[in-house]
Amino acid sequence: MSSLQSPQPTLSRFDDSNKLLNLSAFLSPTKIPFNLLVRGSSSRNRWTSQGDIERVEASSVGLPSDLCSLLSNQPKLVSTIDSLLYAEVDSSKQFYQVEQQVASLARQRHHPDDQTRWKNWALIVTYRSISWKYLEPVYFDPDAVFPHLKHLLESCPGDFPGLSNTTRIDLGLTLVEACRFPGMA
Repeated sequence: MSSLQSPQPTLSRFDDSNKLLNLSAFLSPTKIPFNLLVRGSSSRNRWTSQGDIERVEASSVGLPSDLCSLLSNQPKLVSTIDSLLYAEVDSSKQFYQVEQQVASLARQRHHPDDQTRWKNWALIVTYRSISWKYLEPVYFDPDAVFPHLKHLLESCPGDFPGLSNTTRIDLGLTLVEACRFPGMA
């Protein structure tokens, strides 16, 4: 998949807390597990078309590398979450939630093309947090992740504009994998 990697947009104009706020604004208006962000932005095992296993970076399916480095580094992520204004943080349970009025303003401040981009990045992080059977142990709570996945799938147009074919295939295969969990069917 990495040979099909598209050019990465730069997010340098945003500091880490703004990047996290922008991404969080497009997730479901429920508690966001830290693990969703860490797993969704880290490298994951995937089957190849030849039946082999390969490690695939989140940047290979369209997540900007600077967003990957923020979200996949748990100490940096927790520090950034703690610095978010207008967010309820429960560090002991590894969840946070952005106030809905703030999330709404964060979404509205973007041009429609940028909204699509942030929504796609939120979708990539969310679907990649789901374990693939036989490749990885289940380290996530489906009840905490699926509301975000369903919210994003319902809010994205059917043809997922802005997602590469590689990303669409990875998303589709992950949805097939997710059907084995209660609450996803």
